[in-house]
Amino acid sequence: MGIRSDLHLHAWALVAAAKREWRVARRYPDVFIGAVAWPVVTPVVFVFQARASIGHGTPGRTGQTIPTDSVHLAVFLYLGWLVASWLALLLTESSASLSGQRVQGSLETTLLSPATRLTLLFGLAPVLLVTGALSYIAVLLALVMGFGAHIALSSALAGGLVILLAGPTLAAIAAAAGTTTLFMRRSGGLVDIARALSVTFCGFTAPLAIMPSWAAKIGRLLPPTWTVNALRNTMFGGPSKTDWTRLSLLLIGTFLAISALSLAAFAAGEQRGRRSGTLGGV
Repeated sequence: MGIRSDLHLHAWALVAAAKREWRVARRYPDVFIGAVAWPVVTPVVFVFQARASIGHGTPGRTGQTIPTDSVHLAVFLYLGWLVASWLALLLTESSASLSGQRVQGSLETTLLSPATRLTLLFGLAPVLLVTGALSYIAVLLALVMGFGAHIALSSALAGGLVILLAGPTLAAIAAAAGTTTLFMRRSGGLVDIARALSVTFCGFTAPLAIMPSWAAKIGRLLPPTWTVNALRNTMFGGPSKTDWTRLSLLLIGTFLAISALSLAAFAAGEQRGRRSGTLGGV
């Protein structure tokens, strides 16, 4: 059954897969705890180290939402680690979900059914998109209550729109990483490499401007970079500082391209697994 035919059946299959993942997430809520805790706790040490190096800050530029240089630094780092933590969670959970289904035998059962393979690649996505929203809210609260940042409501709402736009694209990246579980028994090593490379090139902890030119060029091609830059622009300059049309086209186009590649990789992995008899087991 092709994806273009019987679209309503595919949609119902995706809804059913999402409901299943919600039930699992409610039973094991550590994914939500991590989504709130890690983006808030992890950047603190970096903020304190940086503040110790530059002092506690001087009066900031007039007209900005963020009042002092030290708070500006906190917002910069927290927004970077928000995207870093969210992407890490997406990569880890997507790979773990497919690996778990493979070990339990449910992967092979699903592949024998007429259900679209999208249920396996994106069934977990709604849960992980909610974790991104929770992380964003937790980071805003930490910045306002912990560091005294003055964040305009329009900037906070615009940042939420960035999260909404970026979520499907980041989920598609995670789905692509998850397909590696069909080619190897453990994909944790590749996931760790992907996480390390994203932290290196996407400007989560340092501006791209201070990176080597070759590294900055790579970073500007990556969706997590677009996401964190858009978040920082909305916080520091307001919604008008973001080119929403360009950002939307980039993210939607990238989502479609990566989703197509993920389906192709999944089909290749499924065919390989059927020939070798390795779709199930450890």
